[in-house]
Amino acid sequence: MRSSGKVNVLILGILAGVCAVVAGITLFLEEQERHQRIRLEGQVAQLRTANQQLESDLQQTKEAKQRAEADLVAVQEEARHLAEQLAEIRTSSDQLHDALSQREQTIADLKKALSQLQADREQFSQRLSQLQEQLVHLQREKSTLQTKGGGGTTIELEKVIVGPGGQTPPTGGTVIPTPAQEVTAEGTVLTGRILVVNREYDFVVMNVGKASGVQLGDEFDVVRGGQSLGRVKVEKLYEALAAAAILPETNEDSIREGDTVRVVISGS
Repeated sequence: MRSSGKVNVLILGILAGVCAVVAGITLFLEEQERHQRIRLEGQVAQLRTANQQLESDLQQTKEAKQRAEADLVAVQEEARHLAEQLAEIRTSSDQLHDALSQREQTIADLKKALSQLQADREQFSQRLSQLQEQLVHLQREKSTLQTKGGGGTTIELEKVIVGPGGQTPPTGGTVIPTPAQEVTAEGTVLTGRILVVNREYDFVVMNVGKASGVQLGDEFDVVRGGQSLGRVKVEKLYEALAAAAILPETNEDSIREGDTVRVVISGS
């Protein structure tokens, strides 16, 4: 009996020890779990804070991205406008360059035409001066011969033959009478003849001038056999001679030396 009781006491002691060890282990594990839980909760809190910070950073990043995209669109639009303006400037530059080239060519052509016109005018002036001198000389000779021979002599200069009264000379040339004036219902009508026709420069020389009352700008009708051939306009004037341009509406090929020219120089 006593031996069984001792065994039981021993077993109970062992069980009590085991229970104490188990309780200690349990307490230790619970403490460890509590510390682990606290540590994990701290990590979770840190993770939440970090997550919130990341979400805030992400939101800021999204906003920055949106602003950057808007800025990029604005920059692209500005670049497009600048490209269009550049294209317009290049087009305008090309047009200005072409216009400048054309103007320079026009100026060169005008200078060339002006030089040619000046040369032609000099030749024209020289020719008129020669004709004026020849006509003055002829008129002097004519006056001398008329004084000596009673006015029946004919004088010839190249194709121009001046004879008194419109008589036909023995040489068969064209007779150019002295300019005549006649008072009509229209006014005082001056009638002369064409001495020279220059088809190269489209002008004629007439045996009328300042002494006949002709003025610069006067327009003469050109007549042959009662038919009007056109009109000429006085551009250079001498005492007894005038040079007149053949007006555009006149067919210069139809005008000949010896044709009659007619103008009203004053009213009635």
